[in-house]
Amino acid sequence: MITASKPSGSFVLILAASLAAACGVDRSATASLEARAKVSRAAAEKTALAQVPGGTVTGGGIEEENGKLLWSFDVTDPASKSAREIAIDAITGLAEPPTKSESAAKETPEADEKKAAGQKDEKDEKDEVVNIAQVPAVVKATLQPFATEAEVKKVEKGDVDGTLAYEFVVERAGHKLEVAITPDGKLLGTEEIVELADLPAAVKKTIVDKSVGGRLVSVEKVVAGGKTTYEAVIEKQGKQTEIVVGLDGKVGGSES
Repeated sequence: MITASKPSGSFVLILAASLAAACGVDRSATASLEARAKVSRAAAEKTALAQVPGGTVTGGGIEEENGKLLWSFDVTDPASKSAREIAIDAITGLAEPPTKSESAAKETPEADEKKAAGQKDEKDEKDEVVNIAQVPAVVKATLQPFATEAEVKKVEKGDVDGTLAYEFVVERAGHKLEVAITPDGKLLGTEEIVELADLPAAVKKTIVDKSVGGRLVSVEKVVAGGKTTYEAVIEKQGKQTEIVVGLDGKVGGSES
């Protein structure tokens, strides 16, 4: 009869030592990440809870993902009884945008019904999708510094703040840009999604300050009429507000 032998005392000691060493490495790595954080765990946890009113943190820690230092928490949503992962930038203290799957899960039944019915918003109904070949040569000439025809993903002809214009959606080097040009070739303006790290210092400070207790959804750089402004969408307790910030860091207006 074959009997299983018990592990020797030396084997057990070696195994225990290996496990202890592994735990020590994990603690050391965590301590190293925490030392780099400019936002404390307590402050990050408070911001995470602000994203889920009435929620409860069930776990979390610090991690580095794609070169970004993040506090990540599992927060139970009292409404859905499910857990949500909320990530907070450990340097700026801002909440990270939700993933595509999380955004889809938060859509309302009304939004789902609207999609199912194939409805379009008012702007989409008024605008006419056109082919780049239908765009006048004078308009293409104005567009040339911003994009080649191959980089243009969509063209619409419609109303832009009360003026008839061609709106171009451009994808260039991984960035999305929108350009509006009148039929006679006049540049109305451009809009471009930008990263927080790329903002001028005064603009960045204002947006970060205004985002405390919430999360920064997006920032657009808008150039129109020779003036540059930044439109930031900030969400707090499920409500989104857009603020307009000038190059001097002053808020020029807001809209909910």
